[in-house]
Parts: sequence; structure tokens; C-alpha cells
Amino acid sequence: MKVIQILTTYEALAFLMEQDLDIHTACIIAKNMQAISVPKRVIDEKKEKLLQELVQKYGEKDQDGLLVEQDGQVKIIDVPAYQEEVTAFLETELEDAVKFFKIKESALADIKITPGQALALLEILDEQEEGEK
Repeated sequence: MKVIQILTTYEALAFLMEQDLDIHTACIIAKNMQAISVPKRVIDEKKEKLLQELVQKYGEKDQDGLLVEQDGQVKIIDVPAYQEEVTAFLETELEDAVKFFKIKESALADIKITPGQALALLEILDEQEEGEK
């Protein structure tokens, strides 16, 4: 599973955590959130460190080599290179895959989600059996 998949799945699960669901589905979602929380925390720490390094690397500096801030922001002078490194991080494949508990799509039938949230949850959702609606 890639870093970006962990982040988007976490966000979709966080949305579902705020919904009123039957006890069985709520517990499955809670277990999935618990399973993904440690990798998410590690990713957040690595991402924060990476972003600090990239700001140092690609941020505009004055003649003394100090970062120039304007309105609390550092201007990135090589945006494509900065974005390429961020994208490479997000596309990194994680060695230890998160073991998710499956949720029947029918258990979420009354919940309205976006296609992006649905995409993030594809690995977790059990498709409906033929004949189910």
C-alpha cells in the first residue's frame, strides 16, 4: 500500500467515524481506524520532516543564506522539483501493509460519500453479493 493510499483511507475512515452506524459496522470502522493510526502517525512525522527539508532545499534565501518569509510563508523557487519530491514520497510503497477488516457495502447504504471517499475505501469494502441491493 502506498503512502497516499494510507492518507486517503484514513481521511475516509475519519469521515465514517462521525456517522451513526449499526454497532457491528461501527466496530469494524473503529478497528480499521485503530489499525491505520500508527502507520498514519509515522507517515505524518516523516512528511513533516521531509517538508522542512524541502523548504530548506527549495526555499528562497537572502544573501546570508537565510530563508525569506513573506506573510509567514517561504517562497519555493523550484516548484516542479519540490512537487516531484513530495509526489515521490506520497507514491512510496510501504513494506508492511495495513490489515483491514472488511465492511459490507450494504452496511453503508444510508451514508452519502464522495467518489473520492469511495475510492479510498475500495480495499476495505466487500462488494454486494448478486441479488443484493
